[in-house]
Amino acid sequence: MSPIYPTRSHPGAPAIGPAAAMRVARGLGLPIIALGGMTAARWRRLRMLGFHGWAAIDAWT
Repeated sequence: MSPIYPTRSHPGAPAIGPAAAMRVARGLGLPIIALGGMTAARWRRLRMLGFHGWAAIDAWT
């Protein structure tokens, strides 16, 4: 699901936010991967909400 947080690759695009993303994800009944503005610290928080994984570009540089 993307973008959870604001992201440099899409400046000005609205972010979903963690709480809204989880409300949508729960309704789908599928494993959800967090994308958009992700960092290791943000992943630690999202993991507790039930996200199944994350991906990033800038977080690795």
